[in-house]
Amino acid sequence: MPLPLLLIAGAAVAGTIGVGKTIDAISTQNKANNINDDAQSIVDYAKSKMSFARVASGESLSLLGECKVKILNSSIHNFVNEFSKVTNVETDNSVDTSFELVIDEKELEELKELSVIASSLAKGAAGGVVSGAVTAFGAYSAAGILASASTGTAIATLSGAAATNATLAFFGGGSIAAGGLGIAGGTAVLGGLVAAPALVILGVVASSKANANLEDARSNLAKAKAFDSEIDLAVTECASIRRGADMLNRFLISLNSIFAPLVFEMTDIINRKGTDFSLYSDGDKQIFRKAGTLARTIKSILNIAILNDDGKHDSNSIAQLEAIKKESNLV
Repeated sequence: MPLPLLLIAGAAVAGTIGVGKTIDAISTQNKANNINDDAQSIVDYAKSKMSFARVASGESLSLLGECKVKILNSSIHNFVNEFSKVTNVETDNSVDTSFELVIDEKELEELKELSVIASSLAKGAAGGVVSGAVTAFGAYSAAGILASASTGTAIATLSGAAATNATLAFFGGGSIAAGGLGIAGGTAVLGGLVAAPALVILGVVASSKANANLEDARSNLAKAKAFDSEIDLAVTECASIRRGADMLNRFLISLNSIFAPLVFEMTDIINRKGTDFSLYSDGDKQIFRKAGTLARTIKSILNIAILNDDGKHDSNSIAQLEAIKKESNLV
């Protein structure tokens, strides 16, 4: 018996509605997947930006640390040794200032202690701990390093400072194994800019592709965009850290190019004329005074910190460097 026309028509309509819902569901799922793909792309790109900034800044801090170690372990070490031999350093009224007023015993002792630390670093066992210590040496001031050493901290574990500082851990100054926070921890607090909850995005977006909920996908996209904005701020912070480290590195190299030859001349004077400063010619005395002035200037540079105690870029570092440049009138 043929189906009533009305029933056939009803079935056809129901079928059409079912197909329409299926099409709508597929469309919604495609939209959700596409949005999640966009969110993941944003996060991946943000991660790549952060990775580049992290490596570049970490290398700059490490290079600065290596430069400090090299100068302290060579020129400064030699200067302290040579000057320690000299006796009868008098005040000479024929010149603007005496050697005694250029650099005092306390500063000499601090330079000696720093050169000992640098020597330990230079001779230390290869590996992540020493590498972390060099990074910390680049990031912090000489005064801060001396303070850490005075508490009994072994130089080989100087990265202990970095292990408690997520920013340095982020730059390679402390691994999770060494007690640091590692890369994720460093990202979470870098300069206080990137909030830890944002890191959850990395997992949320990656696992949400199977979720066809369009609102969830849109939420993921918003979170990814927020994460990208936070990463941009952290990248800017990294750039400031890198720029400060590079400027200090270049100036230290320039100073040492003048300082090292003067120390060599000091050695030559002592070898030829002995250790009695009062018997030196005015020209010889000027060599010692210039070397002393540069030793003090180098120490001032070593006392500039790239990072503050909170792991943020010390905004005063550039101003300090410019003031020292202006005062030294050497480079």
